[in-house]
Amino acid sequence: MKLLLLACLVAVCSAAPSVPEVAETFCADGEIEFHTSERTLTGKFVICHDFGKQLEMEGAEYSETKDIFRTLLIYNSTTSHMAYYVRGKFGGERCVPESRNVTSRLPPFFDWVKLATYEGQKKIKEINYDFWGLTVANVRFELAVAPDNPNVPVYYNRKEAENFVKYTIASFNAATPDPSAFELPKACQDS
Repeated sequence: MKLLLLACLVAVCSAAPSVPEVAETFCADGEIEFHTSERTLTGKFVICHDFGKQLEMEGAEYSETKDIFRTLLIYNSTTSHMAYYVRGKFGGERCVPESRNVTSRLPPFFDWVKLATYEGQKKIKEINYDFWGLTVANVRFELAVAPDNPNVPVYYNRKEAENFVKYTIASFNAATPDPSAFELPKACQDS
């Protein structure tokens, strides 16, 4: 009887936590590391994703180069969307607008987590986080969440054969982003 009770206790204690349910409409910011075979860049990032309105903005400013990289995606329907790419030094950015024909809607940002595998707890900067991972084709996705706040990402990584990006999330707001997040960048208004 004691052995059965001990086995049940071990099974309950070692059970994986529930899969995180990360919001698909959010704004997040923090630090970014972008690694390629040639170099590593670090800086600050902002991502706003409004899944209901089919809008996404990702922006990063890298410390080493003072370059700005911003992408604004505006999905007009299931057949087309506009992409605005802003690149260059602060104050001298240039905009490349691009209309695309597509056959789908803006993809969910964290939908992959539903298929992820719990990989146990990992210590990052002396704190234990629940770690989730998924590999699709040659792309590996990773998410770390605090055990007491599992629906708020703390770290998000995307690794590919040629590069990987690591996001350390300082704030994650699962509310509808301010519409100004999706305003056409000034460099795109001037072109």
